[in-house]
Amino acid sequence: MDYLAFFRPSEELEQELKNFREELVKERKEDLYTFPSAGLHCSLFKAEGGEEKENEILEKLGIRRREFAREGLVATARELDLFDKNSLVLKLERTEALCALHTGVFVAFLPYISKSSAYMGKEFLTYFGQNYSPHISLARFRTADYVPEEWQLERERFGGEEWSVKDFCLVKADKKSGGDWRE
Repeated sequence: MDYLAFFRPSEELEQELKNFREELVKERKEDLYTFPSAGLHCSLFKAEGGEEKENEILEKLGIRRREFAREGLVATARELDLFDKNSLVLKLERTEALCALHTGVFVAFLPYISKSSAYMGKEFLTYFGQNYSPHISLARFRTADYVPEEWQLERERFGGEEWSVKDFCLVKADKKSGGDWRE
């Protein structure tokens, strides 16, 4: 089972991002792009784990969620950019508080990651710890050739937007079978 921990943008920013995204892909064939299946969010951690340990996972993350609810953080948008050449994202400031949340979720989940998981290889080292690059994915295009160039004119449109984050979510999906994210 794949697990994803994340937080969402404020309702206001989420609506602004959706409007921007819809305008950007207007009049483009739908088979050229996809939107994140978990909705607009900032990933904290993604991994594959055994469902038999799910109650333990939820207990450990529940402890972290309660700690985080007392502390919270302020998320700040930086700029629009491309991630992996074909994903349009809104980068966020990589603050100490956001990195601490990422690390806390990571450490809580670490004992439950399936050893055979793809996340234990190159991807594990690419996206976690010092390499964590917080962002909100807006859309993924089939290839870099299909990314609309107009986004570059709006690169700093959302820069400086701030919102308070007091909670994060955990969803799961059987991605090997093509399943959707669910709580």
